[in-house]
Amino acid sequence: MKIRAGFVSNSSSSSFLIYGLMLEDDKMTEYFGKDLVGQDQDEEMEDYFERFSEEFYITYPEGYDCYYIGKSLQDCKDDQTMGEFKAEVRKLLNSKANKEIPEEEFGYHEECFYS
Repeated sequence: MKIRAGFVSNSSSSSFLIYGLMLEDDKMTEYFGKDLVGQDQDEEMEDYFERFSEEFYITYPEGYDCYYIGKSLQDCKDDQTMGEFKAEVRKLLNSKANKEIPEEEFGYHEECFYS
């Protein structure tokens, strides 16, 4: 057993793994009809994505030019196949979109951000 006698600190990090979308600003506008470029991201995001907040993980990481929208794999039900889970996510996001989002836009996304 090792014992650390020195100072131990936790890093400020946030990570996620979702199935869903990673959209740049232009695609966000195309599919969801909201141009957030140049807006106060925190306030605008909170207002705009309120309609998603119950169902989806959403983030616009500082320093990145994209939005992540999807569901955590932890949300997959015990009796649900991964194919059923992915189809459910696509259906739900398409129900929020202004136009059909092609299946190839969807995928697994994992990131870790440090502050």
